[in-house]
Amino acid sequence: MTILRGKAYYDMPQYENITDLFEQSVSKYGKQYAVTYRNNPKDEPINITYQEMSDQIEAICQNWSVHHLTNKRVAILGSNSYQWILSYFAAAKCQDFVIPLDNLLTVEEISSLLTRSKSNMLCIDLTSLMKFSELEDLSVLTNLKSIQIMNIAKASKKNKEEFEQFKIRLKDVKIFLTEDAIEAGNVLRNQNLPLAYKKVDSNTDSILIFTSGTTAMAKGVLLTQKSIVTDVSLLHGIVYFPQKLRSLSMLPLNHTFESTCGMLGTISIGGHIHIYDGLRYIQKNLQEYQIQMFIGVPAIFDSFYNRVQTQIKKQGKEKKIKFAFNLSRFLLKLGIDVRRKLFKEILSNLGNLELAIVGAAPMKKEQLEFFHNIGIRILEGYGLTETSPVAIANNDFIFEPGTIGQPLPGIEAKVDTDIPGEPGELMVRGPIVMSGYYQNDEATKEAITEDGWFRTGDLATLDPERNCFKISGRKKSMIVLDNGKKVFPEEIENLIKLKGYALIKDIMVFNQKADNDKTVLSIKFVLNKIDETFPSEKEINQFLDQLIADINLEVPSFKRIKTYFYSYRDMISTSTLKIKREEEKKKIEKIKEHLDLRWDQINRHNIDIIESKILSNL
Repeated sequence: MTILRGKAYYDMPQYENITDLFEQSVSKYGKQYAVTYRNNPKDEPINITYQEMSDQIEAICQNWSVHHLTNKRVAILGSNSYQWILSYFAAAKCQDFVIPLDNLLTVEEISSLLTRSKSNMLCIDLTSLMKFSELEDLSVLTNLKSIQIMNIAKASKKNKEEFEQFKIRLKDVKIFLTEDAIEAGNVLRNQNLPLAYKKVDSNTDSILIFTSGTTAMAKGVLLTQKSIVTDVSLLHGIVYFPQKLRSLSMLPLNHTFESTCGMLGTISIGGHIHIYDGLRYIQKNLQEYQIQMFIGVPAIFDSFYNRVQTQIKKQGKEKKIKFAFNLSRFLLKLGIDVRRKLFKEILSNLGNLELAIVGAAPMKKEQLEFFHNIGIRILEGYGLTETSPVAIANNDFIFEPGTIGQPLPGIEAKVDTDIPGEPGELMVRGPIVMSGYYQNDEATKEAITEDGWFRTGDLATLDPERNCFKISGRKKSMIVLDNGKKVFPEEIENLIKLKGYALIKDIMVFNQKADNDKTVLSIKFVLNKIDETFPSEKEINQFLDQLIADINLEVPSFKRIKTYFYSYRDMISTSTLKIKREEEKKKIEKIKEHLDLRWDQINRHNIDIIESKILSNL
């Protein structure tokens, strides 16, 4: 069994904890802008320097200290914002635990996680807080020591009015605004009052992040601050990040991918974080702020790619672009890089983007090649919350499309298989691996071996020629057929995704029992609606029939797809757009059972129409 150990190509900074990382940047880049944000997309942007941000963090901590709110468990809930970032750094400095929560969860799910985590304090934006007004039992909030309201300026007039009434139901809870905490804290700082808190032990668990899933299934991942800042440091060893880099914060900050790579990664180099104004404003923000880097998922690049291709076709520039690609590739072989000059017009539509780190799913090969050809580095990586998160990645020197690259410097990875070339569970070892699962010793023992190897749950192969790992699928999503053969749905899904069909937005391969009680493979397609008349149902069926036939020729007979159906509605997914397979399968089964349908009656049909029949009968 081959163990691959990553190596560094650049110098790596050293950090003890999150506060140390931030303070190093404040001392170097104090007068530079750290964050830019808007309270409303129509407002003028607000710029905050590193020193101003440091002063505000210190003020919040001072206010918490005087009200005996330090050394607590602080949950943070809300959309991406400057005040979310402030709360995170303040909590990292003077609290026992930082607990970022997903604001896309239901109120019931959030309540469960607040209870499970034993949170004492909640930093929450007003929009998220008002969701709790629906609950009759508010004990999950009234049991808190305090609630700090973030981003009240972004809240609607209605929410602000309702909040005044809602406060009456929370009369025993200390509620205050972030702005008030900063103002009061500044007064206290001027009085030179000592800050009462336990200094963070970098090697002690102080970050608790719940994985995506149902309330009962979500695992609490315990991380140290040292493991998170180590991950930032290791990224410096494989990717060149220019100082004063302008980044765009789009993915949810509660997710380790965005908070570690996007937020902490940008701050570690004295970069400038720009909080995006919402999905519909991404391209506007890229251009307005001249963004150089962001952390993303493939779906974002699908949108960019399709938009650019449409523009090229409209302008009739296909031949011109093809010639420029050929010229660019020829010059690159001679060591001459003119890509960003040749494709200046295309790049200007993307804000002169230079670098993107992409995870959660594989990029389409033609898209990777396209963006590489115009001078944008897109580095596919791999990781989980349990690995802080990035463990394996392509880098400035290893660029192998279709693979996840090699381990970060000093990190070890291997495939647990006795048969070379066959998929096995990917295992990772190193200082970025979690301490364990919160209040779940059994799950921890299952996940981490005695000699420190973390079982990722993902199946992978190691390409002996390229010395890179390639993900085959998720161990839990593996389908075992009646004959014992194993199928990894992601393998077939990626085969289709990599072909890059504009009509197909998303795919899920799953197993179902046919009417003869045999297990067969099916596909649910999510399609893009081009216009009201095209494509027609007949055209869709012709296209998908041919696609299925082509795919079935490329895979062994036991992996062939037997049935399919399609929808225009997005599937149930996490905040990083990973499909919740079990929930989606249950939804499909419910529709089928409710209407007493056979699979052959669903095959080749629009399931949205079938589902609407249920709703009309209610």
